[in-house]
Amino acid sequence: MERVNVRDEARDLLSEHQNRVMTRVLEEEEARREHVVVYLSGAHAYGFPSPDSDLDLKSIHIAKTEDLLGFEAPPTSADRVEIIEGVEIDYTSNELGNVLAGILGGNGNFIERVLGRTVGHASPLLAELRPVCGGH
Repeated sequence: MERVNVRDEARDLLSEHQNRVMTRVLEEEEARREHVVVYLSGAHAYGFPSPDSDLDLKSIHIAKTEDLLGFEAPPTSADRVEIIEGVEIDYTSNELGNVLAGILGGNGNFIERVLGRTVGHASPLLAELRPVCGGH
């Protein structure tokens, strides 16, 4: 498995321990789904974390082709809430098709994931999504 690239925008906002936990979670979740972006949201992103603030990891992923071609639609979201080594994780990922419909409808949560600066992980596809939201 390829190691998940944790970007400096998010890394700089977290303690070394929080970074280790975030990297572990992203590696586990990347094994389940291909992320376009993982955005660090919440208190850390907005600049007012407390020692017990959770890590709000909000993601966009791409469904596997074989899942899209089946008789049943793949799940549009995945959620994970747990405490790992004393760090509370709140991870949510939404499938790209669902996200695009939301962006076109003005969903601010999805737009924030695409245009936000506190990116924990990004694939090259993120650069292609930003103009859809009016970003560069």
